[in-house]
Amino acid sequence: MQPQFPIRMPGGMAPKEEPPATIDNLDPMIDYSSLECLNLDPSTPLTNALKQDNDTLVIQSDTDPQILIHIAFLNTVKVHHLRIKAKDDGTGPRKVKVFSNRINMGFSDAEEQKADQEFTLMPKDYSTDIELKYVKFQRVDRLTIFVEDNHGAPKTVIQKLEVWGCAGKGTNLKEFSKIQDKMLSQS
Repeated sequence: MQPQFPIRMPGGMAPKEEPPATIDNLDPMIDYSSLECLNLDPSTPLTNALKQDNDTLVIQSDTDPQILIHIAFLNTVKVHHLRIKAKDDGTGPRKVKVFSNRINMGFSDAEEQKADQEFTLMPKDYSTDIELKYVKFQRVDRLTIFVEDNHGAPKTVIQKLEVWGCAGKGTNLKEFSKIQDKMLSQS
Protein backbone atom coordinates (compact mmCIF):
# COMPACT_ATOMS: atom_id res chain seq x y z
CA MET A 1 0.00 0.00 0.00
CA GLN A 2 1.34 3.46 -0.96
CA PRO A 3 1.65 6.08 1.80
CA GLN A 4 -0.85 8.95 1.73
CA PHE A 5 0.54 12.48 1.40
CA PRO A 6 1.05 14.80 3.09
CA ILE A 7 2.58 12.68 5.82
CA ARG A 8 1.57 13.90 9.27
CA MET A 9 4.06 14.06 12.09
CA PRO A 10 3.09 13.16 15.69
CA GLY A 11 0.77 15.84 17.02
CA GLY A 12 -0.81 16.41 13.59
CA MET A 13 1.94 18.66 12.18
CA ALA A 14 3.12 18.20 8.61
CA PRO A 15 6.90 18.19 8.06
CA LYS A 16 8.26 21.55 6.93
CA GLU A 17 8.45 21.62 3.13
CA GLU A 18 10.90 23.76 1.20
CA PRO A 19 9.26 25.62 -1.68
CA PRO A 20 10.83 24.81 -5.04
CA ALA A 21 13.67 27.22 -5.79
CA THR A 22 13.35 29.59 -8.70
CA ILE A 23 16.05 29.14 -11.32
CA ASP A 24 17.48 32.55 -12.29
CA ASN A 25 20.47 33.95 -14.10
CA LEU A 26 23.13 34.14 -11.37
CA ASP A 27 24.70 37.27 -12.85
CA PRO A 28 23.80 39.40 -9.77
CA MET A 29 25.63 36.87 -7.56
CA ILE A 30 28.92 37.01 -9.49
CA ASP A 31 31.82 38.76 -7.75
CA TYR A 32 33.05 40.76 -10.73
CA SER A 33 36.10 41.99 -8.82
CA SER A 34 37.34 38.38 -8.57
CA LEU A 35 36.77 37.25 -12.17
CA GLU A 36 39.78 35.63 -13.78
CA CYS A 37 40.24 34.20 -17.25
CA LEU A 38 43.47 32.61 -18.47
CA ASN A 39 44.56 32.70 -22.12
CA LEU A 40 42.07 35.43 -22.92
CA ASP A 41 42.80 37.97 -25.65
CA PRO A 42 43.35 41.19 -23.61
CA SER A 43 41.10 43.15 -25.96
CA THR A 44 38.11 40.92 -25.06
CA PRO A 45 37.39 41.11 -21.30
CA LEU A 46 35.35 38.34 -19.69
CA THR A 47 32.55 40.80 -18.89
CA ASN A 48 31.88 40.90 -22.66
CA ALA A 49 30.39 37.41 -22.42
CA LEU A 50 28.82 37.70 -18.97
CA LYS A 51 27.15 41.11 -18.90
CA GLN A 52 25.84 41.94 -22.34
CA ASP A 53 23.39 40.90 -25.02
CA ASN A 54 25.36 42.25 -27.97
CA ASP A 55 26.75 39.51 -30.24
CA THR A 56 29.62 41.75 -31.39
CA LEU A 57 31.13 41.81 -27.87
CA VAL A 58 32.80 38.44 -27.40
CA ILE A 59 35.62 36.76 -25.55
CA GLN A 60 38.36 35.13 -27.56
CA SER A 61 41.26 32.93 -26.57
CA ASP A 62 44.70 34.43 -27.05
CA THR A 63 47.29 31.89 -28.20
CA ASP A 64 45.35 28.64 -28.74
CA PRO A 65 41.77 27.32 -28.36
CA GLN A 66 41.96 26.77 -24.58
CA ILE A 67 40.29 29.15 -22.11
CA LEU A 68 40.19 28.78 -18.31
CA ILE A 69 37.46 30.86 -16.63
CA HIS A 70 37.26 31.36 -12.85
CA ILE A 71 33.97 32.79 -11.53
CA ALA A 72 33.62 33.58 -7.82
CA PHE A 73 30.22 34.27 -6.28
CA LEU A 74 29.31 36.82 -3.62
CA ASN A 75 27.48 34.11 -1.68
CA THR A 76 27.04 30.35 -1.93
CA VAL A 77 24.81 29.36 -4.86
CA LYS A 78 23.31 26.25 -6.40
CA VAL A 79 24.22 26.02 -10.08
CA HIS A 80 21.58 24.34 -12.23
CA HIS A 81 22.81 24.88 -15.79
CA LEU A 82 25.09 26.83 -18.12
CA ARG A 83 24.22 28.46 -21.39
CA ILE A 84 27.04 29.11 -23.88
CA LYS A 85 26.38 31.05 -27.05
CA ALA A 86 28.85 30.73 -29.94
CA LYS A 87 28.92 30.71 -33.71
CA ASP A 88 28.88 27.60 -35.88
CA ASP A 89 32.15 28.50 -37.63
CA GLY A 90 34.63 26.19 -35.86
CA THR A 91 35.48 28.74 -33.13
CA GLY A 92 32.80 27.60 -30.65
CA PRO A 93 33.75 25.45 -27.64
CA ARG A 94 33.69 21.70 -28.11
CA LYS A 95 35.13 19.92 -25.05
CA VAL A 96 34.28 21.68 -21.77
CA LYS A 97 35.07 20.74 -18.15
CA VAL A 98 33.37 22.30 -15.14
CA PHE A 99 34.82 22.31 -11.62
CA SER A 100 33.12 23.38 -8.39
CA ASN A 101 34.96 25.16 -5.55
CA ARG A 102 38.48 24.66 -6.87
CA ILE A 103 41.07 27.30 -6.02
CA ASN A 104 44.15 28.31 -8.02
CA MET A 105 43.59 25.96 -10.95
CA GLY A 106 45.92 26.31 -13.89
CA PHE A 107 45.77 24.68 -17.30
CA SER A 108 47.70 21.57 -16.25
CA ASP A 109 45.37 21.11 -13.24
CA ALA A 110 42.29 21.44 -15.46
CA GLU A 111 43.69 18.96 -17.97
CA GLU A 112 44.79 16.38 -15.38
CA GLN A 113 42.15 16.57 -12.63
CA LYS A 114 38.78 14.86 -12.83
CA ALA A 115 36.11 17.45 -13.51
CA ASP A 116 32.86 17.55 -11.57
CA GLN A 117 31.27 17.41 -15.01
CA GLU A 118 32.49 17.41 -18.58
CA PHE A 119 30.65 17.49 -21.84
CA THR A 120 31.16 17.80 -25.57
CA LEU A 121 29.25 20.60 -27.27
CA MET A 122 28.06 20.51 -30.83
CA PRO A 123 26.93 23.69 -32.64
CA LYS A 124 23.29 22.65 -32.08
CA ASP A 125 23.99 22.92 -28.31
CA TYR A 126 24.97 26.59 -28.42
CA SER A 127 22.40 28.75 -26.59
CA THR A 128 20.68 25.72 -25.07
CA ASP A 129 20.63 24.82 -21.38
CA ILE A 130 23.52 22.56 -20.40
CA GLU A 131 22.26 20.93 -17.22
CA LEU A 132 24.79 20.22 -14.50
CA LYS A 133 24.78 17.27 -12.09
CA TYR A 134 22.55 18.33 -9.21
CA VAL A 135 24.63 16.80 -6.42
CA LYS A 136 27.94 18.26 -7.65
CA PHE A 137 26.87 21.91 -7.82
CA GLN A 138 24.85 22.53 -4.63
CA ARG A 139 27.12 24.70 -2.45
CA VAL A 140 29.17 26.59 -4.97
CA ASP A 141 31.41 29.51 -3.99
CA ARG A 142 33.38 29.46 -7.20
CA LEU A 143 33.02 27.84 -10.59
CA THR A 144 35.83 27.01 -12.99
CA ILE A 145 35.02 26.43 -16.65
CA PHE A 146 37.74 24.95 -18.83
CA VAL A 147 37.28 25.09 -22.58
CA GLU A 148 39.71 22.39 -23.65
CA ASP A 149 39.22 22.75 -27.40
CA ASN A 150 36.90 23.95 -30.12
CA HIS A 151 35.82 22.60 -33.51
CA GLY A 152 39.16 23.07 -35.26
CA ALA A 153 39.76 26.86 -35.35
CA PRO A 154 43.03 28.35 -34.04
CA LYS A 155 41.14 30.32 -31.37
CA THR A 156 37.93 29.90 -29.37
CA VAL A 157 35.25 32.60 -29.43
CA ILE A 158 32.32 32.77 -26.97
CA GLN A 159 29.54 35.30 -27.52
CA LYS A 160 27.67 34.78 -24.27
CA LEU A 161 28.17 32.77 -21.08
CA GLU A 162 25.34 32.49 -18.57
CA VAL A 163 25.30 30.66 -15.24
CA TRP A 164 21.80 29.72 -14.04
CA GLY A 165 20.73 28.47 -10.65
CA CYS A 166 19.47 29.77 -7.34
CA ALA A 167 20.89 31.59 -4.38
CA GLY A 168 21.93 29.58 -1.37
CA LYS A 169 19.56 29.40 1.60
CA GLY A 170 18.85 32.79 3.10
CA THR A 171 19.97 34.82 0.07
CA ASN A 172 17.52 37.03 -1.81
CA LEU A 173 18.70 37.20 -5.43
CA LYS A 174 16.51 40.23 -6.18
CA GLU A 175 18.21 42.23 -3.39
CA PHE A 176 21.65 41.36 -4.79
CA SER A 177 20.54 42.58 -8.19
CA LYS A 178 19.46 45.94 -6.72
CA ILE A 179 22.77 46.33 -4.86
CA GLN A 180 24.79 45.42 -7.96
CA ASP A 181 22.87 47.94 -10.10
CA LYS A 182 23.50 50.65 -7.53
CA MET A 183 27.24 49.85 -7.39
CA LEU A 184 27.52 49.88 -11.19
CA SER A 185 25.74 53.26 -11.44
CA GLN A 186 28.18 54.78 -8.94
CA SER A 187 31.30 53.64 -10.82
